Amino acid sequence: MSLDSTLLPVINTGSLVAMATGHNDVARRLIAVDLPLRLMSYKPYVLAKLGDTTAALRLVAAMESLNPRPWFTEAQRATVRLAIGDSAGALDALEQSARSSGGLGFVMISPADAAYDPVRHTARFAALMRQVGLDLQTFNALRAKRPPS
Repeated sequence: MSLDSTLLPVINTGSLVAMATGHNDVARRLIAVDLPLRLMSYKPYVLAKLGDTTAALRLVAAMESLNPRPWFTEAQRATVRLAIGDSAGALDALEQSARSSGGLGFVMISPADAAYDPVRHTARFAALMRQVGLDLQTFNALRAKRPPS
């Protein structure tokens, strides 16, 4: 981060780590970089987690208006919905992501992450994990080993 905080992997990983360690100011600074909408970033999720729901939803809407839409658009919508506590909307978006890109939507945020805790124990989430060929029990075991965020 100290060498170049504008690199996409630094922005993505750094903002998540900063939030997880209580350094929201660092996360805000990292995601303040303007990124092309066709780049897969955690910016919408981080914005939503930091309370800027309007900006997060605006980014997702802008992605949805692109033609062709980036493959990760539904996954972006799902992560924002998870961040704002909209479990039903998150599951809808995850199911749409699974239909359009299989399990690739789960590369945005691992199913072992605390972000999925609100939906982790639902029948819909279990069915979705089976549909995309992921083992829910493995991710639940990984989640159980991590401290809450």
